Amino acid sequence: FQEQNTGVYGSASYPLDTFRRFDFELQYLNSKRTNYQFSGNQYLFLPGDRTVKQLLQPSLSYTHDTALHGFHGPVAGSRWKVSVSRSVNTSASSVDRFNTALDYRKYWLPWPGNSFAVHLGVALSDGDDPRGFVLGGPWTLRGYRYYDFETVDNLAGTKMALLSMEYRVPLMDYLIFAWPSRWGLKGIGATGYLDFGTAWNHNVRFFNEDDGGHWGMDQLRGNLGVGLRANIMFLPMRFDWAWKTDLRRIEDVLFQFSIGPEF
Repeated sequence: FQEQNTGVYGSASYPLDTFRRFDFELQYLNSKRTNYQFSGNQYLFLPGDRTVKQLLQPSLSYTHDTALHGFHGPVAGSRWKVSVSRSVNTSASSVDRFNTALDYRKYWLPWPGNSFAVHLGVALSDGDDPRGFVLGGPWTLRGYRYYDFETVDNLAGTKMALLSMEYRVPLMDYLIFAWPSRWGLKGIGATGYLDFGTAWNHNVRFFNEDDGGHWGMDQLRGNLGVGLRANIMFLPMRFDWAWKTDLRRIEDVLFQFSIGPEF
């Protein structure tokens, strides 16, 4: 198939005070897809069905943010956000969906330099053309890859829940090298974490017993892991090693590298 997407996006914020604000977003997307069929006689791909989809969707969200940031991300305070969006029917090809999401993050400082972070995310989409939510990769379930949803159940669906817990410790403030020129790393730290999440379309069962009578996770996916954090110039580097678990067994390690701040 061949697909062509065009669109525009705009956003505006209205602050209520230092810690609270409303955000308004508007996006328009026009998608054209042409399916091709193979002609056995002429050995050519000939154009077949053509579909057009249009999405005009305003979104409104409320954010309360008191988080204080350190080397790699927030270390104290909290942040929570509630958002809703509804597509607008402008033609026969318009997408019909309603989305709502809750994102909550809380940070504690047990003692100087150490922090404990919790991230809870819940989202759902409804309508004739609901949005699909995907789990996997270094920003959600770190024991799964981005495209594992193609072969693993409960990593994609119109409803999603995610819980991450992370303990962060500092290791070194600076590490300076002299070769081939003077350069170094700053804010080197380590983290241990647990991630649990699932995505589904209709019903979901988080826990159950297996055929042997052992209790554990059923349609809930999870991992435990450790990571290293360091800043190279202005880039926050993340090195993660994660092991999948269903609370009955632990599988082989998966390494993931990413660039970006912690949640």
